[in-house]
Amino acid sequence: MESSVFVDTGKGILAGVVGALALALMMFIKDAAGIVPEVSLLHAWMKIAGTDSMVIGWIVFFVINAFVVGAIFAALDAHLERPEGSEELVRGALFGVGLWIVTMMFIVPMGGGGSFGMRYGIALPAAMFLAQVIQGIVMGGVYGALRPEPVPT
Repeated sequence: MESSVFVDTGKGILAGVVGALALALMMFIKDAAGIVPEVSLLHAWMKIAGTDSMVIGWIVFFVINAFVVGAIFAALDAHLERPEGSEELVRGALFGVGLWIVTMMFIVPMGGGGSFGMRYGIALPAAMFLAQVIQGIVMGGVYGALRPEPVPT
């Protein structure tokens, strides 16, 4: 019999892929709208990967957001009771807030934006907050639709 935790990790990774696609779309919209044009999360991922290649930057972005973020979401969610109604969306939104904190404390500074991106004023942290809460809601919705099982305690 397969472990439900292993199966649910796969569901978390799928939710992470869809969440990463949503975040990538929001990154494109941010750039097209000219919101904090001097900041690119893609360039931050490229710096972290130590490359000038946009392809490698996107690969790192998707690997981290799908495999790492998705697996962490599934691991955290597995230890909670099975949600009812829209509770998985709320869990996703809260997870998005956590992603925002981690991004603003580590990823944005690595990309040159300073702590919480304040080098660029309030627009960057506000836009990132909205984007990552939406990413979390998308992840929660997808994960909940895949019907994960809670870990028996």
